[in-house]
Amino acid sequence: MGSTDTLWWRAWGTPGGRARVVRLFGIRGGTFLAAALAVAIAACGGGGSSNNSNSDRTLSAVAFGNGLFVTAGKEGLLFTSSDGTKFESRTSNIQDTALNGTSGGPGLLVVVGDEGTIITSTDGITWQSETSGTDVSLQAVIFANDVLVAVGYQGTILTSTDGHTWVPRQSTIATAFHGVGFGPLGFVAVGDDGGVVTSVDAITWTRAVSNTSNTL
Repeated sequence: MGSTDTLWWRAWGTPGGRARVVRLFGIRGGTFLAAALAVAIAACGGGGSSNNSNSDRTLSAVAFGNGLFVTAGKEGLLFTSSDGTKFESRTSNIQDTALNGTSGGPGLLVVVGDEGTIITSTDGITWQSETSGTDVSLQAVIFANDVLVAVGYQGTILTSTDGHTWVPRQSTIATAFHGVGFGPLGFVAVGDDGGVVTSVDAITWTRAVSNTSNTL
């Protein structure tokens, strides 16, 4: 799905298909892109129809970096696009693992997933596995302030300056993190039971009060 104003959304490459926005946007040249649920392989350069349940898959996240949109999902699904309207299927070499988060990085694209999976690519075509040092599910990743931050289950926070070497950080709580963002005051990671931690430098993290016990 795509939009130029975030108010009106158009299903790009999903003829006759229905999609539900599930995660944050990728942005390029005024175009916003949202990952969608039940997007067919046909919509992203594969065969079949968007109305064929046998070809439907879940896409979990989308991001823009290094001149490309990248979206990923269950069973190692991975697609890239230079304009956000036409997506090409890519080989992730991760066929049985859910890919949950995507981000641009320092001259590359980064995708994270279950079982501590991290893969990177400089061109969106050839992908390589990186050593994360963990086997827990990684749920999200962001590149900001010249550092990559990946978060996941069991309070896991990893950082990297190049996408290849990852360093674990102490999150101060053992909750499952589902998202990470960056703003004027630094990084924020959120997760189960209202868990929120913040950091100025992505190294030292401090628990914040969210005033909710709901999953964030």
